[in-house]
Amino acid sequence: MLGDIRVTFVGTGSTGDLARRCGATLVTMADGSHVLVDTGGGNETLIALETAQVDLTRIRAIVLTHQHLDHAAGLPFVLFALAIAAVRGKPVGDVHVCVPAAARVGLRAMCDTLFPGVNNPWWLAGRAVWHGCDPSDYLWRLELRDDGTAEVVADVASRVGHELGEGVVASIETMAVSHGAPPVATQAVRIETRRADGSACRIVISGDTGPN
Repeated sequence: MLGDIRVTFVGTGSTGDLARRCGATLVTMADGSHVLVDTGGGNETLIALETAQVDLTRIRAIVLTHQHLDHAAGLPFVLFALAIAAVRGKPVGDVHVCVPAAARVGLRAMCDTLFPGVNNPWWLAGRAVWHGCDPSDYLWRLELRDDGTAEVVADVASRVGHELGEGVVASIETMAVSHGAPPVATQAVRIETRRADGSACRIVISGDTGPN
């Protein structure tokens, strides 16, 4: 716990123990909404989130650090669970899927192949909003607002070092980092949000990375 901001380690990576590997982290903001960073390699993330009594419909963004199996293959399971919730009449808003730009086409094709019709009107109906994060100017940034909308910030430099704007629940910033061998497009993420008392809370997460 970081005041009323909660970070839940849904699991930790381990190449040697497949039964216990679940590389995902959940950040819960003061308003009860979530950002999920990485999705593990299958439905083990959903099982762990259910065990932690997490309301999936409050997930506003999913950030994948890179496209490797143990970090990204759980994404279709999470989207499927959200689609089932929507079909059952639960309130599911837009879910922003933030992935490295170089991996966007392949990861979306994976989801479309494993979950045909994911964006059909009777499933997510366009609620899955895909972003290819390209930190060509060092940082890429998405701001989540309290009215349920979100905005990709074009001029990131103008926001760095400043407090979150009025109505902004959280900002999600990604930056390119080095995965090492084998080379693959990889990003770290910094999530900034406010505690209930208005003070800032910043959380930085990366997966399988070293100094760039």
